Amino acid sequence: MILPNEKKRKRVLLIVPEYPPIVGGSGQLAYDLVTSLHEIMDFDVITAGVKSRDSCEQSQFGKTWRLAVPFRLHPYFDATWLSMLVFSLRSFYLGIKENHSRHYDLIHGLHLIPSGAIAFCIGYITKCPWKMTAIGAELVEPSKVKGVQNQKLYQYFLKQLLKSKCSVSAISNDIASRTRSLVENTSVTVISPGIRLTPVIVKKNNTRLEILTLSRLAPRKGLELLVEAIALLNFSSFQLCIAGYGPSEENLKFLVRTKGLDEKVFFEGRVTDARKWDLYTQADLFVMPSLHEGFGIACLEAMSMSCPVIVSQAGGSDDLISDGVEGVQLRSRLPVELAQVITTLWKNSGLRKEMGQAARKKAEQFSVESMGQKYRQWYGI
Repeated sequence: MILPNEKKRKRVLLIVPEYPPIVGGSGQLAYDLVTSLHEIMDFDVITAGVKSRDSCEQSQFGKTWRLAVPFRLHPYFDATWLSMLVFSLRSFYLGIKENHSRHYDLIHGLHLIPSGAIAFCIGYITKCPWKMTAIGAELVEPSKVKGVQNQKLYQYFLKQLLKSKCSVSAISNDIASRTRSLVENTSVTVISPGIRLTPVIVKKNNTRLEILTLSRLAPRKGLELLVEAIALLNFSSFQLCIAGYGPSEENLKFLVRTKGLDEKVFFEGRVTDARKWDLYTQADLFVMPSLHEGFGIACLEAMSMSCPVIVSQAGGSDDLISDGVEGVQLRSRLPVELAQVITTLWKNSGLRKEMGQAARKKAEQFSVESMGQKYRQWYGI
C-alpha cells in the first residue's frame, strides 16, 4: 500500500537482445542503466537467453526474463531474420501480459530493431509511453555486404519505425547522425554510455610493450588488421593479448599461426570482470581497429586506467578521442600505418604516459552516475 505522502516508484520495462552474463555493448549499457537508477525506479528486463528453456529471475532491481530463441547462428551472437522474429513475437506477447499486471510507466527498447519495434507495438496496444535507443549494430554492419542492416526490407521497417514520431536516443554523435539521416527531422538525444571509475593505478615499467585488445571476436571488429600490423613490427619486445570470444576466433588463430606469431600473441578467451580490469592495468597500449564502432565502451574502460588507445576512424570513437591527445586515430586500414604508430609509441614512453594521463582525464567525463541521470531526464517520468 502506498501512503498518502509516499511517491509511487516508477516501473520501466527494458527490452534488450543481450543482458549479463551475455555482455556486449548494449548488454553492458542495459545493466549500467538498471543499476544506476534502481534506487528510484524498478526495472523489468526482457532479453534473449542462451538456453533451450525460458527462465525468470527476481533480483533487487526487478524481474529478468530470458527467452529461448532458436535459429541463432551461435547462442551468444549473430542474430538472423528468424531469430529476431521469434524474439520479437515472444517479447511482444510477454510484454503485453506483464504490463496488464505490473502497469509499467515506460517501455524502453535498446536497439531500434528489434527492441524498439517491440516497444512500439506494446506501447501502441497498451497505451503505455515508449522510447528507444539506437546502439549502432542495427544501423550498420560494414563487414557483411548482405547483412540484414543493408537489406531494403529492413531499411523500410526501420524508416517506418522512426516516422512514428517516437522519442529516440543514441549512444554517440555518429549514431545520432546516422539515425537522423534515415528520416528527415528525426529528433535524437545523445546519451553516451558511462563506466564506474576506479582509482588510478600507477603502471609498472614493463620491459616489453604490452598491447591489448578486448572485444567480441567478430568480423566488424577488424582484428585481422592488428595481427597483420604486429607481424610488421621491427622490434621483438612486445606481447599482444586478444581478449574476448566470438565467431572470428578460429580465423584469427589461424592467421597468427600463419604469421609465425604464436609466441607473441595469446588469446585470453572470455574474461571475468575482475580479469578484464587486470588486463587494462597491465596494458601499455589498447588497440581497437573496428570497421565501425557505435561508441567503444572497451576503449573508454582502457582510457580510465590511463592507457593510451589506438583506434580506427570508425564512428563513435570520435566522441572519446582527439587524435594525438588521448591516443591516435588511424587514417587508413593499412597494417603498415598501425605498425608505425605502435613503434612510435614504443620508442616514446613519455608520450605514452602523457596520452595515458589525458585518456584518464577524458574518461572521468563519462561516469555511470551521470549517464543514469541523463536517462532519468530523458524518460520524463
